[in-house]
Amino acid sequence: MKNNLPTGWEYKKLGLIADINIGKTPPRSNPEYFKGTNVWLSIRDMKTLFINESSEKLTNEALEKFNIKVIKQGALLMSFKLTLGKLAFANCDLYTNEAIASLPINKNFINTVDKKYLFFALQFIDLEVEMDNAVKGKTLNKEKLKNLNIPIPPILEQKELINILEKSFEKIDNAIVLVKQNIEKIKQLNESAFNELFEIKNLNWNKSELQNLTTKIGSGSTPTGGYNSYKSSGIHLIRSMNVHDGGFREKGIAFIDETQAKKLNNVQIESNDVLLNITGASVARCCIVPEKYLPARVNQHVSILRVNQKIITPQFLYYCLISPFYKKQLLLKSGGGATREALSKAMLEKFQIGFPDLEEQQRIVSHLDRLTQNNSQLLQHYQKKLEALQRLKNSVLESAFKGEFKKEPKAKSFNLAFYQMQLIGLSIDANKHDNIPQGEMAIAKDMYLLDRLFQVPTKMNFVNHSWGPFAPEIKKGITNKTYFGKKNFPNSKATYVVTQNDEALFKTVSAELKSQVFIGINELNSKVFFKVSMYKRAETKELLATVLKCIEDTQSIDLSVIRQAMQNWKIEQGEYKTKAEKFSENRTQLVIKFIVKEDWHLKVLK
Repeated sequence: MKNNLPTGWEYKKLGLIADINIGKTPPRSNPEYFKGTNVWLSIRDMKTLFINESSEKLTNEALEKFNIKVIKQGALLMSFKLTLGKLAFANCDLYTNEAIASLPINKNFINTVDKKYLFFALQFIDLEVEMDNAVKGKTLNKEKLKNLNIPIPPILEQKELINILEKSFEKIDNAIVLVKQNIEKIKQLNESAFNELFEIKNLNWNKSELQNLTTKIGSGSTPTGGYNSYKSSGIHLIRSMNVHDGGFREKGIAFIDETQAKKLNNVQIESNDVLLNITGASVARCCIVPEKYLPARVNQHVSILRVNQKIITPQFLYYCLISPFYKKQLLLKSGGGATREALSKAMLEKFQIGFPDLEEQQRIVSHLDRLTQNNSQLLQHYQKKLEALQRLKNSVLESAFKGEFKKEPKAKSFNLAFYQMQLIGLSIDANKHDNIPQGEMAIAKDMYLLDRLFQVPTKMNFVNHSWGPFAPEIKKGITNKTYFGKKNFPNSKATYVVTQNDEALFKTVSAELKSQVFIGINELNSKVFFKVSMYKRAETKELLATVLKCIEDTQSIDLSVIRQAMQNWKIEQGEYKTKAEKFSENRTQLVIKFIVKEDWHLKVLK
């Protein structure tokens, strides 16, 4: 953390403002200690902000015998081993293991340090940097915790900061939940498709043991000397860390020389070999190695499954083995599904696979190729959104701890035109995370929807336009060449707007406004495109904004009233003469239902 604190702030040692207590773990040699009723936390239990349950509970005997101190309800908790800086509050009296510290505010600071403020401050601090990079094995000790510098503002500023951060984080956390729900939906759709094929249709397929479907089942070994015998280049030695469901991963790939490779010639990988992890925590992971990594060998943790392509295709076997139906069976065989110890060659030889004829296999593979590619792209998209939301959180924290939450523009010096340009820039920036370039009309629709649905005060005057609600302030704002430019869409004369000189444009943007716009755009793009999108994205937003403006103008959600308003909404150019002609009654009705379900109509009904 930088040394330049806002005026009136000062650093205090964590050990001074909080009484640091560290838990204990009774000896595992006596399992009876863990069959009690007292909540006893490990890091895996820190899943929610307020905690009152644990996966293991201690007996009174264990607490007394090993002098494990109680942590009172309301205390702040922080992990400081293996996983650094995970935070939560005790929602009941409880106990912890030695990887979690409780941080109740010291009685001398009870009126000058708010525990909620400390919660946010510890999220802002980079623990590894603050500890002078002395963290090894992701573990701190009590002394290092005591010496941690905490920036402390006056108590009234703490309260103000808490209020702003709680509001901002609530919106961000809600957006994170929405993104995670979409990720889960994609995974469920993927699993459902696999189950339909490999669990249901499988009932009518031929069945055979793997030994009858393959020409080779075999694993390799690690050259003498282990890690130290690997080379900087040469022939690839594929290990379990490279084999993942959904694809081969190059990171950590090892190299061996010709002499070492000759000793492993019996496990030389050929094109289209299916690789299966057979030991350790990654047991049953599966992939087909891209040809660019050949020639290659495998070590003892990976088995080669070379199929008889007259009976079964390698791609079909690969999809079988990563399907939930077969994956569960492999895990059960490897060690009861829990310890995941190992899959022996004998187990694999006797493992039964169901399969249709080769033509049907090819059809299934083509279908699953398309499905997994699309879902993989969607998952990557939403993973990037999660990362963007976390960056937003960090940005809000940074602004707050620089004292920038107090930097709202004063009324008499408020530059309305510049403020509106900042909103336009924030909208463009937020849409980048969805890979949506913003033209003038797209910006206008976002501004209208942000203003009406997410209470972003745009201070713009929206009128009915051929392409939806439009504000002249937008056209004027994007002509400012200091902050905006235009680019052409590929192979098109159409243009979209880009920001430039971002540092100057966003310099005075408050953390709260930044999060409002980002969260609003995120919710719009997620909800609209997932729930009501039937056509192009731009058309969907245009229809949504059009219907909402009609509801606002008519103060009605009745379909016939909205359709009449759309009939009166003229289109000056193009193939359609009115909005009613452009958008069908069925599409209009669908959007009205969506708006009502989301309670968005209440935002514009007076």
